[in-house]
Amino acid sequence: MNDITILTLSDESNTKGGFPFGPTFKQKLSVSPEVFSENLNIFLANFNQIIEKQPETIGKGFVIDEIELNLAVNASGGIELIGKADIGIEGGIKIKLKRGKNETA
Repeated sequence: MNDITILTLSDESNTKGGFPFGPTFKQKLSVSPEVFSENLNIFLANFNQIIEKQPETIGKGFVIDEIELNLAVNASGGIELIGKADIGIEGGIKIKLKRGKNETA
């Protein structure tokens, strides 16, 4: 199986003179699918511990039917939750967790 290519960003906004430009790609790295898969599984297992502790309903009978996570892959293949992203960061992984059809509210 081929490695997964990861492009890391470098913030070039501290340039001297001229106009500051947004992030540019600094390095092109590779990570094995096994490492990537293991890191994704670890992240999702840890996030699952948070979800399991949440109540079945919120407020007046409302339930969370879907959660959307925006994740990034770091240079070593680690998975990170994207908080407030800087302008220009468009890549990443979007995962939607949806309540199963057999789940009841």
